[in-house]
Amino acid sequence: MESALRILHIVDCMNHSGVPTLLMNMYRNINRKKIQFDFLTTKEGAFDEEIQKMGGHLYQIPSINEAGYLVYKRSLKSFFKRHASYIIVHSHIDQLSAIALREARRVRIPVRIAHSYNTAIEGSFVTKLWKSAIGLFVPIHATDYFACSTESADWLFKWKSKQSEFFQHALDLEKFLYSTSVREVYRQKLHLNEDNFLIGHVGGYTTQKNHLFLLDIFRALRRKIPQAKLVLIGDGPLKKQMEETVVQYRLQDHVFMLGEKEDVEKWMQSFDLFVFPSLHEGFPVSVIEAQCAGLPALVSDSITKEIDLGSGNVQFLSLDKKNEWVREMEELFKSKPRVPIQRDILFEKGFDVNKITKYTEEKYLYLRDEGI
Repeated sequence: MESALRILHIVDCMNHSGVPTLLMNMYRNINRKKIQFDFLTTKEGAFDEEIQKMGGHLYQIPSINEAGYLVYKRSLKSFFKRHASYIIVHSHIDQLSAIALREARRVRIPVRIAHSYNTAIEGSFVTKLWKSAIGLFVPIHATDYFACSTESADWLFKWKSKQSEFFQHALDLEKFLYSTSVREVYRQKLHLNEDNFLIGHVGGYTTQKNHLFLLDIFRALRRKIPQAKLVLIGDGPLKKQMEETVVQYRLQDHVFMLGEKEDVEKWMQSFDLFVFPSLHEGFPVSVIEAQCAGLPALVSDSITKEIDLGSGNVQFLSLDKKNEWVREMEELFKSKPRVPIQRDILFEKGFDVNKITKYTEEKYLYLRDEGI
């Protein structure tokens, strides 16, 4: 008889994006004799095979975007009727957590965790309206509230935000520490030399990530620094639009759209600068990773200041001032600072995967005992 506590994680897809990657960092390091992870998704993902090898169960239901609200709701209801034995359900889908946790509540699953990672809703006016309405029920159907920042807790949990618990992201810090040899290998993959000024960005092609702004300031920078290049790592619904704009701007020889990558930490070594002009974020892990790699980072001032580790490498800039972004990029080209962050700072800030995994393990076991 299996003795491990099985946690059901609800995510859209276990691919190489932010939340799934963080979950996998934890899953690989957790004591799987005590705790096992299962996943309820809406599509196949890059991590599926690895999850199954580690003993995790994968379940799939139709996406709300493709099947509609009623089918999505019925699918969740049917799923939880068949899987009512879970003690803990941990949902990572923002406002949609209200639908999932409501169905979990109906079959009396005792511990229902909602986890907030963002600070705004994407989509049309109608989408924002119905998601906002549904989101009001998250604090009602959840029993526990996890968040990555103060802003993300206020955004999703409203009057319950004071009851939320902040969880640092589990990062394998050693992988991101600066390496000259890795830098040389990965720049060679792009046929670049040290004269090139390589700007990097990691993020899915969504409105939130503000890729068109990034492309505009890169185009302006190239008028002053023709040896500048841009690397984009990620995938998403707006990828085709971005590809078309790159061609329209005649930048196809200077912008590398690499898709999703398993070895983001190695590509980070190849960059000279990290640029992150998002419209909103909960707690963007890639900015933490950039600091681990010793990269200077230009970040929009709409993002929480909690991501600054005190490395001196992060500058917050207004999205209303494109010229300021171009000017700062030009200055960083001249100075090319690379200040590898001290490991002690990272451990003090609590991002170590082993430390966070141990704490989370204890938290799950505590909630299990409380929930029974």
